[in-house]
Amino acid sequence: MPKTVPAAAARAARPRPAPAPSNVERALAPVPSPPEVSVVARASERSEVGEARPPVAISGLGAFAELAYRHLRSGDHGQARRIFESLTVLNAGETYYWLGLGVAAERSGDLATSERALRRAGQLDPRHPVPYVGLAEVALARGRPRDAHIYLTRALQRAQGSGHTELSQEVQARLRLLTKFERSVS
Repeated sequence: MPKTVPAAAARAARPRPAPAPSNVERALAPVPSPPEVSVVARASERSEVGEARPPVAISGLGAFAELAYRHLRSGDHGQARRIFESLTVLNAGETYYWLGLGVAAERSGDLATSERALRRAGQLDPRHPVPYVGLAEVALARGRPRDAHIYLTRALQRAQGSGHTELSQEVQARLRLLTKFERSVS
């Protein structure tokens, strides 16, 4: 006679859903590269003498960025950081790679690298609000609430100017909490 598992034990054994991604993680969500430049397609092409051609298209780096993002989401922050560091060397003008490096470095505890990477992302795309949200998180982690307030204000201005309604609301909520904190310690 087979044993039955009580319903409560069965519910407890079910895998729990992953926590909702933050706005920085949503901004890092992979964007599939066009099929004509995919790394797999390039690597499978053959030259006239039968040698495999190396994947040289810069946009083919998107597959590696997606891999780094998956490592970031799975909690392997060190591996995500190493991949994003390599991507920033290969294409130093890509904001997404700098954002990824900033998040991965912050999660692995390297706040200095995180801050440098997020600043670079903000320089590359000054209208993008997400680097400033990340910089605010780093500033708070470093004990600089006034800097965090400045970064959140910049993020809010950029989010409102670009129509990011959900991000605007989240940044406004963070600013309110930070303002309450600043008043409580003043």
